[in-house]
Amino acid sequence: MSCEKFRNTEYCKCNRNRIITIFEKGHPQIKYVLKNERENELCVVKIDGGFIKDEQLMKCDFLALNCNTFTLYFIEMKGSDFMQAVKQIKRTIEILLPEIDAKIVNARIVLSKVSVPQYENNPEYLKLKKIIKKYNGTILQKTRLLEEVVN
Repeated sequence: MSCEKFRNTEYCKCNRNRIITIFEKGHPQIKYVLKNERENELCVVKIDGGFIKDEQLMKCDFLALNCNTFTLYFIEMKGSDFMQAVKQIKRTIEILLPEIDAKIVNARIVLSKVSVPQYENNPEYLKLKKIIKKYNGTILQKTRLLEEVVN
């Protein structure tokens, strides 16, 4: 199971709460909210500065896992650099996905400022899109608050 790899680490919190809010300490204005209507077991893992300590590696901020459906949400909270967020998520997926049993892989980007350049033809974005498509997922981006119902 994908959650077992993370469950007993100090960087992971698992529960069945109906609402789970994820934000960076020091930046509570940028939030990702999971609405867990089915009360599935969800685990939230702090990736950057937590599960992956290597400061030289590019990585995203958080990983949320739905332990019941094997759905992953790679989450990056950023100022306004959308393409940097894309690169960080892509790199984290490349590092962690070979070790996780996943059916669906999603990318979530929450920016503090509206500044999304033309990215549809950017090679890094296209690589991330290909990975996400292979795992039947989606890429979502919002400013300040991204809310969604968990699958």
